[in-house]
Amino acid sequence: MPPAAPPEGQPVPPEGQPVPPEGPPVPPTTQFDPPPPVQPAAAAVPAERRYRGGAANAYIGADNILRTTHAHVDFDLPVRWLGAEAQVPGFDYITLDLSIDPTLSLVNGGGHWLYVGAAIGNTFILDYETPKTPSGSTRFRYVVDQSVFHNIPLWVGYAHTFVDHDDGLFFRAGPEASVSIPTEGASDYVDLYTSVSVAADAYLPLRKGEAFNSLFMHAYLGWSHTFLDEEDAPIRFDSPSGSAFTFNSASLSPRDAISMGIAAWINVWGDLSVGSAWGLWLPFNYPSATDPCVGVQSGGCASIPGGPVDTNSYVGSLQLSLGYLFARMLRAELSYSNASREFQAEGGIFYSPDAVVSLSASLLIDHMVERVRR
Repeated sequence: MPPAAPPEGQPVPPEGQPVPPEGPPVPPTTQFDPPPPVQPAAAAVPAERRYRGGAANAYIGADNILRTTHAHVDFDLPVRWLGAEAQVPGFDYITLDLSIDPTLSLVNGGGHWLYVGAAIGNTFILDYETPKTPSGSTRFRYVVDQSVFHNIPLWVGYAHTFVDHDDGLFFRAGPEASVSIPTEGASDYVDLYTSVSVAADAYLPLRKGEAFNSLFMHAYLGWSHTFLDEEDAPIRFDSPSGSAFTFNSASLSPRDAISMGIAAWINVWGDLSVGSAWGLWLPFNYPSATDPCVGVQSGGCASIPGGPVDTNSYVGSLQLSLGYLFARMLRAELSYSNASREFQAEGGIFYSPDAVVSLSASLLIDHMVERVRR
């Protein structure tokens, strides 16, 4: 059967060549043809998904206007209540703290973060120990508020992100300044608290998988100044016999202090982390010690010379913690904390009868907002 004739208008192929199919001719490919479509690049991993563990997500925060806004609940139990003998009887409390730390990002992009914030909280004293004499009688009668509204700190800060990789490698640092309004009853002798500090945060991915996947570190260095009202004497001790003992507590409070610390959390499995925090507080510039007043039956008071204040003291602190991050929105932590003045306790910085065991939970509100946005 002879081959079919080519369509009208098309050239006749040479003998022995097949006739092209019917339809419009296909133009040859040239350098002017558009390039093939390019597949879109994978979207960057959201910040709230890059980091493992509660500490990293709490400190770095979600990338929105409420970055690092959290609500906290904290239950503190002194180890004395577990059988140890307190160094200072009567000043150990079982407490429940509730607080919220709203933070507003004024600038948040291009590696720059400018923010303002505050902290509002209240402590509920669930139980406390009344100091007693060796014979078992009450030494002083303490009047303890069962509910204490915290001082209100207000702060402004800036942080610059120097490193921010998709795999989670992160480094950020910057300064912060704050003032604190003295609303606590125990701060009657304080006109205003002020402080300036610089802090740094670093997140280091260690390996893929769940075990020992990352390390997060936080460090700070700060200076604080307290404006004292040295004319006030808020502390008063009443004995069962009716005599009173009062003194100016401002004389025991430093005007200035330098504080520094470093903390690290390693994720041992998934979002389960083990943490350790070390701090040092160096107070100085004390007011002159004032003579306390002991009330007498005839009225007035009899002065007892006040002892000199040790201006060379320092306080070291340690915290060990075990924490877990639930659904990237709730950080729960069990911790052990101890503070030692000049490490004079028998256990040094690691142990004293005044150490505290805490169970805390933080709701990461900024991460909740990010979850709703998605």
